[in-house]
Amino acid sequence: MFGNHEDVECILDKVNLRKKDEVEVTFRIQKIPYELANAIAPDIADRLFRKRGSDWQPVDNVPSISFQEGIPVQDVHWRTAPDVPRRALWRNCQISGIRGKKSFKDQVTWTLYFRLRWATDDKITAGELHSMLGDSLFLTMEESEEPQGTLFPPAPEGAVCKIHRAPATYIGTDASLWCDDCVKSAVGLEVTKIGPAQ
Repeated sequence: MFGNHEDVECILDKVNLRKKDEVEVTFRIQKIPYELANAIAPDIADRLFRKRGSDWQPVDNVPSISFQEGIPVQDVHWRTAPDVPRRALWRNCQISGIRGKKSFKDQVTWTLYFRLRWATDDKITAGELHSMLGDSLFLTMEESEEPQGTLFPPAPEGAVCKIHRAPATYIGTDASLWCDDCVKSAVGLEVTKIGPAQ
């Protein structure tokens, strides 16, 4: 969604547990620049900005604009600061609710809102998100390569947690395996939710 832009600062605005296995969050990007808006979709950039001389300036006297862009399903890496290792990966996120808004009619800069929705059975994720409302998260997105019907990649055969040998439900980028109870100990490691072994 963000093209080549990495670690885009997004403020966590809302968390909604739509179902017991589905999370929806709303993010906002304050003072979104033309280059990032154009990376998301040229139509968004064209409606939020006008070229004046050699510069792109926010459109005047428009308080809000909604968009119906068909953004492909995304894998979203996130971390709490640009200089810390990525904490987690949300797979197969659907993007919706993209809109530009100015808090005041005469405000110059745009804030871009969007919603992410993904399937999960991870209660840790939901609890963490509620605790981070209003915080900045730094997101990097890439188009998902997995079929939309795939919730989680399968676990390796015989996969058990590295700490107390329970069935593994997460795998780290170093191939370490973790269960729901122990994954909180995977500090500084990017982990991915895995499904049952096939």
